[in-house]
Amino acid sequence: MNFVKRYRPLVSKHWPLGAALVVLYTALTGCLVAALVYTGGHFAYALDDPYIHMAAAKNFVAHGVWGVTPYGFSSASSSIIWPLLIALDYAVCGVGAWAPLLLNVVVSSVLLAAVYFLLARHGISPAINCACLLAVALCAPLPAVVFTGLEHPLQILVALLLVYFSGRILAEPAADEKKVSTRLQVACLALAPLVTMTRFEGAFMVAVVCLIAVVRRRFRYAVALALLGAAPVIIYGLISVFHGSQFLPNSVLLKGNAPDAFEQPFASIAADSRLIVYYRQAVDSLGFKAVKGLVYTPHLFALMIIAATAWGFATRRGRRPWTPCKIMLMIFAGTMLLHLQLAATGYFYRYEAYLVVLGLVASVLAAGNEPPEFLRSSKPLARCAIGVAACLLALPFVHRAAVSLVQTPRASTNVYQQQCQMGAFLGRYYAGQAVAAGDIGAINFYADIDLLDLLGLGSVEVAKARKKGCFNTEMIRAMAAQRGVQIAVVFDHVYDSIGGLPAEWQKVGQWEISKNVACQESTVAFYAVDPRQKDRLAQHLREFSRQLPASVIQRGPYLDRQSPLAAR
Repeated sequence: MNFVKRYRPLVSKHWPLGAALVVLYTALTGCLVAALVYTGGHFAYALDDPYIHMAAAKNFVAHGVWGVTPYGFSSASSSIIWPLLIALDYAVCGVGAWAPLLLNVVVSSVLLAAVYFLLARHGISPAINCACLLAVALCAPLPAVVFTGLEHPLQILVALLLVYFSGRILAEPAADEKKVSTRLQVACLALAPLVTMTRFEGAFMVAVVCLIAVVRRRFRYAVALALLGAAPVIIYGLISVFHGSQFLPNSVLLKGNAPDAFEQPFASIAADSRLIVYYRQAVDSLGFKAVKGLVYTPHLFALMIIAATAWGFATRRGRRPWTPCKIMLMIFAGTMLLHLQLAATGYFYRYEAYLVVLGLVASVLAAGNEPPEFLRSSKPLARCAIGVAACLLALPFVHRAAVSLVQTPRASTNVYQQQCQMGAFLGRYYAGQAVAAGDIGAINFYADIDLLDLLGLGSVEVAKARKKGCFNTEMIRAMAAQRGVQIAVVFDHVYDSIGGLPAEWQKVGQWEISKNVACQESTVAFYAVDPRQKDRLAQHLREFSRQLPASVIQRGPYLDRQSPLAAR
């Protein structure tokens, strides 16, 4: 009772933060319980990608090698700091699968606290503060992003702080530069390298902040920020080149601007409609990827409208062009356009999650408490129109939040059924042997194999060939022969555009999963690259088939046609 009485005032005062944390933890718990039910109590992340970081961290701690395998350096990650944080955890607590999830839960909690105190500091009412926190938690969406096991919650946190501090610093004209707190400037300069270390896309934001600093005639600040932001990229690039890799990570060079279909709320509606076909043709004819990306991602398009409306409210409150909130909106808009032009969106909500949070927080700070007052002073017809417009703008975010909560446990199940089983299989039978594969995360975390990555994230020679457009069947054959590859675990149709896999590779079996939302393809195939390995591979697949989840459908020559496994 004394404990409750002691902390009741604190809870009452900060109830928006408490409510948001309860919602976040409830959603995370629900997703985790659902995923564990689907997988029979085995935890797996919602994507294969976090296992790339985990494999690199494991090899860094155990072998002193920065790479997905212990056999050599590989630049497979677009984050510098995330594998280091996981490696630190592994060095202290030992190698395990839960570290990225726990790190993300902690970082997401800190993120919500940071958003809450930023809004409260600017006098945002508790009700609007709570609504913004819930939107951040559910529309980012944090539960799905946490379950990716990747660095995106940390990216959102450091990006938000950089934008907020930059807004406060650059609001002061060059003549009043001395009025800016030294601690504030040091904090902002320290965040610049942290932003680019967290994800290389952070360079977009640093570039926009530097541009605004130049416009504001803060030249020394712009130069310092640019140098500090570029330092981690340059240092990592030099280390990478020294080890025979490329200056930028393979993942950054190979992944382009490709909006993800299942995140588009209206993608499946009237897909064969002539109107939709004309619409897509018109959008594809536009020259700038940024414009196409904005139109193809309704939530970002709605967010840009919200930001423009918030700018109008900020102007209504005061006509000064260079206020902290307006500068935050400028940084958000510039960063979004650069991201859409040069990077990807989609892929399980994660790539643009930081843009969603930045846009929401900057818009709330800019609009302040004015929208409810404006609504109360409007005429009934105007209120009705505003309500309809607000519902339309909210629709993509509601869809994003709802679908993400449904897809997260299913994605975790997909990864467990496919990638984790592939890792367990290779770890049991092919540890230390040369294997060709496409998805490289779980198989390298659970098995120490000598990998030939046919997609290029973990093999620089493949990445270079793909970038030049000369990667083909003959090159696959030559690389496999040079590395002494015995078997391949691949997705067949990924290689159709380059001529397919070598004809002499013998398919021994297939595993198929259902209701796939996370894996490249639903069916993974096992090939004997060396013909002498066919019988051995078939025997291993037969032995391993007994421990596969019952939901995995098995096919191929390794199964006896009379076996019930073939019909599972």
